Amino acid sequence: MLHDLEMPGDGQQPRRYGGSEHVASDEALDLMVQLGDDLRSLDLPGMHPSPPPPPEPAAFSDWRREAAARLEGALAELDARLVVGEDATRAARRAVEGVMLWTRRSLIPFSTEVGAARMGAYLRRGETALWDELAEQVIAAAAEDPGGVESFLSLFVELAAEAAESGFASLLAPGGGR
Repeated sequence: MLHDLEMPGDGQQPRRYGGSEHVASDEALDLMVQLGDDLRSLDLPGMHPSPPPPPEPAAFSDWRREAAARLEGALAELDARLVVGEDATRAARRAVEGVMLWTRRSLIPFSTEVGAARMGAYLRRGETALWDELAEQVIAAAAEDPGGVESFLSLFVELAAEAAESGFASLLAPGGGR
């Protein structure tokens, strides 16, 4: 890390870099400049200047209908399980995991190579982890707030639809695109 670099010795004036409180010697600054030059010389693939193409309207309209039906079915099943006295956390987990799994898998046909490249595995994993963490919080609170499950799932499906409609289904879909 930059703050681990050798500090100026006797008689050298510390120099600030990056607006931080850290100081670096001339040698360390030269090393950072060289590293920057080395990175600029790498031949990396360029980003696509235009966004990925949106999905075909008819196919996406079918997806939206299917998503709405699956969401309603999962919520009806959740209500039925709660009415018969099933543990709220267990019932919520079943509903949340079922809808999220179907949603992610169903986005695969809308995931493009361009979208996957722009999203990158790191960003996709981060987004997946964030939504999984939120899902766990909703599941844990299901006994006190069963309506939170519906709100969360509705939001998740709508986010998935918006991502797919704008050509970024790869943000949520597993795999690398078609």
